[in-house]
Amino acid sequence: MSEHQAQTVQPQQPEEITPVANTANQPASPEAGHPPAQITLPEPVTIKSVAEAYIDHLTLGGQTKMSTINIYTAALQLAANHFGADRRIDSIQAVHVGRYYNSSEVNTLPNGRPKATPTIKQIRRVFRQMMEFAQTYGLIQKLPIPASELQHARRKQAPIEAAADPVEASQSEAHVPTEVAKPEAA
Repeated sequence: MSEHQAQTVQPQQPEEITPVANTANQPASPEAGHPPAQITLPEPVTIKSVAEAYIDHLTLGGQTKMSTINIYTAALQLAANHFGADRRIDSIQAVHVGRYYNSSEVNTLPNGRPKATPTIKQIRRVFRQMMEFAQTYGLIQKLPIPASELQHARRKQAPIEAAADPVEASQSEAHVPTEVAKPEAA
């Protein structure tokens, strides 16, 4: 088996996600925060290979703490366990992601108790960010995130900017009534 082919994974022992690059003693990238022009992944492009590339991207950027890297790696390991580490990244659809978001891996602790809401949101966010990374580098065409989750994420990220043209600003603002009309009594 060549080193570029995916290894088979036994269901009892899921394959661990480990960064491809050895970054223990490397200095921060001089272009920290800027993505590389391209990435090279073995064919087929799987969840595991994209997760490793995403973790490498964060690590080599030099601006992410190791504790964050460890948390993100654990979150992506949940996705690899759910979908299968060898699943092609482009075969995942929004309905599959919706099932993953509602799965016990994401929402329940091993002892059966529910996970904290911030933990659930973080697991979903990390998965979405990895998929956005895959889309940025052309590994997937469409982001397979449920519309409700994607709209929520975009709404939180979008900065409020004033429009340069006052007419454009007045057209883009939502009309909020100042008075509420009372229904007439019959």
